[in-house]
Amino acid sequence: MMDFKAMGAIASLLRDQDKLKDAAERVKERLDALRVEGSAGGGAVRVGVTGTQAVVEVSIDPSVGAAFGGGTDAQEMAQKLVAEATNDGLLRARNEAQRIIEAELAELGLDKALPGLMGPGGIGGLLGR
Repeated sequence: MMDFKAMGAIASLLRDQDKLKDAAERVKERLDALRVEGSAGGGAVRVGVTGTQAVVEVSIDPSVGAAFGGGTDAQEMAQKLVAEATNDGLLRARNEAQRIIEAELAELGLDKALPGLMGPGGIGGLLGR
């Protein structure tokens, strides 16, 4: 069944390219400003990630190094914790990015018009969904 209200919202946006560009710019600015933190080892390893999926900070508590005491096993454990914290941070950043984009779509009246947009074939695919 056709949703004429949704079609009207899409047609309106297509006529008002400036509104669409402004919405895209707002999303970009919010994603650029977004900072989330992933962690592992009970917070002993923390990784800061932006909304654009860039790792901007890695913090390893000094007790981690002391506990490992060096050697190959220690290095492998540290690498595992950094990878785990990074993946946690990236997941959090993707979730927040999706929330930001969904809010913008709702503001434009497109959340109901394009229900599959956040799925794997749409914007969600860009976010690793």
